[in-house]
Amino acid sequence: MTRELLILRHGKSSWDDPLLGDYERPLKKRGRRDATNIGHYLLDEHWIPDMVFSSTAMRAAMTTKRVCRAMDYPYGDVIWKKKLYFADTDYMIRLIQKATPALQRLMLVGHNPDLEDLTRFLCAQEPPTPPDGKLIPTATLVRLSIQTPWKKVAPGCATLLSITRPRTLLPAHPPMLEGKRVADDARRGSISR
Repeated sequence: MTRELLILRHGKSSWDDPLLGDYERPLKKRGRRDATNIGHYLLDEHWIPDMVFSSTAMRAAMTTKRVCRAMDYPYGDVIWKKKLYFADTDYMIRLIQKATPALQRLMLVGHNPDLEDLTRFLCAQEPPTPPDGKLIPTATLVRLSIQTPWKKVAPGCATLLSITRPRTLLPAHPPMLEGKRVADDARRGSISR
């Protein structure tokens, strides 16, 4: 059985409140929108994970909640891991290796540089770095194919299937307006507020 690992970086976070520590920073409006759009994309593509692991940092938790709501995944089933905040590759590999063998698709929601390190570690070939130098910017989804059982996940065991940035979704996945999808004709400028 071919397995898939979905790696999702949290959405764009806010630095507006100087009293908040890094762990407590919430999502900006753009981060909330992008997380919802990524969730709709996963639903539309039928790439719903069987299990979701998420960092407990505020921006990751908010991203996870919005993605789960949009893709109709039970939010109460998310497995929260505080160690995914500043996780090293070894920790994430051990987490993946403990997954139930019958699961086909796992999702990790976390932070950089950890997620980029994990992606490079797992891919048999070096993933192409975009011109802006950012492999996994905020709210970006990496999809890997894994041919081995979860417990045998190791360096170079994965094939990169796709890297999806939220800004690339707008033509096929309409942006959100007040929690509802915007119709194509509305996107073309006929929205009245």
